[in-house]
Amino acid sequence: MNSASSPPSKAVQQLQVTAARGAGWAIVLGLGARVLSLVGSIVITHWLDPEVMGEVGVAIIVLTTFAVFSTIGYGHYMLAKHDEGPSTIWHITVLHIGLGVVAYGLMALFAEPVAAWMNAPVFPKYVPWILVMGMCDRFQFVPERILIRAMQMKRVAMYRSAGELSYIVSALALVFLGYGGFAVILANVVRSLFKLILFAAAAPPREWLTPHKLSLAKYKEILTFGAPLALGSAVYFGASRWDNLIVSMLYGPALMGQYNVAYNLAAVPADQIGESAEEALLPSLSRVKKEERPNVLLYSVGMLSFIIFPISIGLGLVATTAARTFIGKSWDQVGAMMAILCVLSIARPMSHQVHAYMLANGRPRIGLVFEIGKLAAVVGFLFTIGRVSAYWACVAVGLAYLGHAFCALVLASREGSFPLTRIFARLAPPFLACLPMVGAVLVVRWVMSDLHLRGIDLAAEIVAGAIGYVAGAFIVARKQMTDLLTLVKQRGKNRGSVAPEQAGGAA
Repeated sequence: MNSASSPPSKAVQQLQVTAARGAGWAIVLGLGARVLSLVGSIVITHWLDPEVMGEVGVAIIVLTTFAVFSTIGYGHYMLAKHDEGPSTIWHITVLHIGLGVVAYGLMALFAEPVAAWMNAPVFPKYVPWILVMGMCDRFQFVPERILIRAMQMKRVAMYRSAGELSYIVSALALVFLGYGGFAVILANVVRSLFKLILFAAAAPPREWLTPHKLSLAKYKEILTFGAPLALGSAVYFGASRWDNLIVSMLYGPALMGQYNVAYNLAAVPADQIGESAEEALLPSLSRVKKEERPNVLLYSVGMLSFIIFPISIGLGLVATTAARTFIGKSWDQVGAMMAILCVLSIARPMSHQVHAYMLANGRPRIGLVFEIGKLAAVVGFLFTIGRVSAYWACVAVGLAYLGHAFCALVLASREGSFPLTRIFARLAPPFLACLPMVGAVLVVRWVMSDLHLRGIDLAAEIVAGAIGYVAGAFIVARKQMTDLLTLVKQRGKNRGSVAPEQAGGAA
């Protein structure tokens, strides 16, 4: 009998519960804050035109590019090597800050040439402020991962949510005061500074600020583990952000602004649920024996699909109605683009789960190969079928992500020596449960199509979709629904019952 078909041990079951609780806090709090942030962002679209938002987007992408290329996988090293002490963390702190200073110095030095190349003349004016934002994020990095490594996901989720709220409040205030594109830039600075204060205060200083003797041998060990991850992260970032630049090349900065808004809205479930689930899964997998990890992965995939499928598919269903309700006429293509791009939030979380599994098994280079393949697919599809129209550009990106997710699941089944059908057996019920949801939304839309009740039609579609999914889940996805309800009940009955030696800290 292979390991994936044998029942998990009691310790593994308890760890699954702990990880799911942590991911649950991250998902619930993160989604709540993200929804408010998106509402504010939609309000901002009424004061800023797509071209201004496109230039702001270019500035953020350039900063993030420099940040990604100067981060060499040591964040995942901290999570995968949970038994490493303060000496290793000090090595990472020094390296991370040092590389940040070098990277951002180069960005400031080449600001003018970058502005000319990206056709973004305002970019140099944004540089001083986004450098402040970047360094705040740099100092926040290590204390945040200390809390994640201790599986204090509730606290991490609360701090991230607080940061999102600080962003939207400051952005709205600055927009109303007439700061234009600078409102978004300065609001990002406020968010980064606020999160830095919260995380730095929560992480014990002795764990990351106590100086230790630096060792080349330790850096070699860290970089050997992290170098493939660093390149993989850079490629991942390229696949998820450079498509904006290609769309700008093909269709201009104004349409790129609409594409960027649609992409960001469509990717909310992947960002807030998929990445939170990966962060909770990786330290959990590192605490169990290799032969028991397939059970943890299958459990996580099943629970995640039960949550992510209805949210992602539902978001795609109501996208055009939501865009018509909330977004101004100058952003008229966002709804249709968003409906297509919602496939990202189905595919990406599955890939994240497999990525965490491969890291726990000490195989970071596999992720690199897959990310390179995804980037090649995104670029290739965009420059071929993406040239047909802006909507076909969205289709091109969606196809690349779906292919990447499928290949990742195949890889997981081979790595864990269990049949691929076991994964699809976990994915099929939540997907089938979405069919009544789709039908319910389409029926409501047809009934209300001639009534022109702006806002009410969106609410009706959301309610109908939720009822449809719950009904479908009771019929075809009862196992996942029962598991989720059991988890919620255990949270109420056994609050604080997980021992530190099992969970690695408070959930």
